[in-house]
Amino acid sequence: MAHLYLMTRGVDRFVKDFFNQLGSLWVPHKWLPPGGKKGVDDKRVTRIHVRPIQIHEIVYPREDRDKVLTTILGKTQPNVTQHKKHNKFIWAIRKALGVKEVGEYDDKVSYPIDKSHIEMIGIGEKDDYEIDGYEQI
Repeated sequence: MAHLYLMTRGVDRFVKDFFNQLGSLWVPHKWLPPGGKKGVDDKRVTRIHVRPIQIHEIVYPREDRDKVLTTILGKTQPNVTQHKKHNKFIWAIRKALGVKEVGEYDDKVSYPIDKSHIEMIGIGEKDDYEIDGYEQI
């Protein structure tokens, strides 16, 4: 199998539609099962697998920070991925975006959102600008 990594930018619904269509394609695939015969058992089809690696900017009111971060990042270490070798890339992304590490937060409450089968990695955070003491979201 070959792997292609790419970045997209566009209206969310069009991007999702494109990847839904791409992921529904069945393509020829050569594969020989154990004990199979070449030319007889080596022709298969497989679906194209779309496995997103995405960066999202989540904008929320500062006073709801603890609840939002707990909802998204849970009670885990917010700046660490399960693949330790990726941490240096997360550091580089943080620097490129100009954000600081996700700081500590109170993880006692969260919104009821299912995030099963998704790894959430906190890249960083920054404060928004204010006008006359009001955040400009």
